Amino acid sequence: MDIANSALGNVADISLLERENDMLRICFEGIYFPVEETLECITKHLHTTSQGKLDIIDLEAWTLTPHYINGKNTTSNTFPLTKHQQFP
Repeated sequence: MDIANSALGNVADISLLERENDMLRICFEGIYFPVEETLECITKHLHTTSQGKLDIIDLEAWTLTPHYINGKNTTSNTFPLTKHQQFP
């Protein structure tokens, strides 16, 4: 939680964060979410064998951008959301 709080800064609120075993869920609805800052902060605290994903859904652009985390590296792709979307 401290890792996410340091990335989210003043935006961080206990209602945004939910920890379930080894998973951290960040739920945010608003104008701006600090994606790059959050990924940077999280990855610097991970082991080289750590894996994860941060999904960003843009309801205005109607897109999904999954950010895949492998150790200290991240990759991402943006996909259009469709009525019958299969999430990667």
